[in-house]
Amino acid sequence: MLRPLCFALLLLLLASCGGDADPGPDDADDPGAARTLMALVENDERFGTLAGALRRTGLDATLRDSGPFTLFAPTDAAFEAFAADTLGAYDEEALISLLAYHLVPDRLAAADVASATTLPTTLGAELAVTVAEDGTVLINDAVIREVDIEAGNGVLHVIDATLVPPDTTAL
Repeated sequence: MLRPLCFALLLLLLASCGGDADPGPDDADDPGAARTLMALVENDERFGTLAGALRRTGLDATLRDSGPFTLFAPTDAAFEAFAADTLGAYDEEALISLLAYHLVPDRLAAADVASATTLPTTLGAELAVTVAEDGTVLINDAVIREVDIEAGNGVLHVIDATLVPPDTTAL
């Protein structure tokens, strides 16, 4: 119970330190702007559920102001297959844990991800990385569908499934 709360406090502390990334989605129309991870999520129609969950937990501020991070971003279809209709029933702590499991505290390009066997998350649990014979990269059981979407405070990789933390007692 305390780990997600400590994580939330850590993220708020990181956000208060600020960063040199822009403040948000308003600069998305400016191709020269160094958009944040949150701006990328908010301005891509594939991530409506993710954007709403990040705003609900307050993690949107972290993805606007802190970094660098690697965000494994599930699409709306991935959340629907998981339980999009029940996300609203999750308490804030459980939702923070779920979201933190999609976030790595470092900027990792696709090649960096593919060369790893595990990746540490901001939740404190690790993600398993597998490269299939055909070169497809999986994070746990999620396939990375699009890679290296750059932001000023990190990089986003699109995945086709929601990552579920190993300790799902809070979910």
